[in-house]
Amino acid sequence: MLRRGHELKLVYPREKAMPDAFEGLAFEHFSLQPMDGPEIGENTVRAIDYCLRYTQWRLSVQTHKTLGIR
Repeated sequence: MLRRGHELKLVYPREKAMPDAFEGLAFEHFSLQPMDGPEIGENTVRAIDYCLRYTQWRLSVQTHKTLGIR
């Protein structure tokens, strides 16, 4: 597993890859991307909430999906 780098991006939420397990790693940027699928709305709210509580993390969205470009 990589322990340092420029950016670490996680799909959120994922039971086996929760952000708190990665916070001590040496990355310059930490990003959370809401998990796509039927619960995208709820996952987006959860990702935003996490980023607001843990400011090391930034929200990452897939703009092409919002625009309908797949």
